Amino acid sequence: MGKLITLVDDTRPDEPLEAEVEHFDASLLRVAVPNTHVRFELRRLNAETMFEGELGGRHFSFDPNSSPTVVESLSVNPIEDWVRSDLI
Repeated sequence: MGKLITLVDDTRPDEPLEAEVEHFDASLLRVAVPNTHVRFELRRLNAETMFEGELGGRHFSFDPNSSPTVVESLSVNPIEDWVRSDLI
């Protein structure tokens, strides 16, 4: 089980989405919505920007710069992650 984070929808700030991190690196954040089969990706251009992605007509973002303790706990082995994603 990965780390749970909160994704924000700027158009619905009172309706955040909690998601489980499956993969995290400099430009890609892959998450799964707990208790569902829903998975999606958020991307960013560089380390100074937020991760952004869309799901079901909603636009979600996650700013790792505002959550440094969360980011430090998101260590993922890239080789292990590649093998797991290859099997899915």
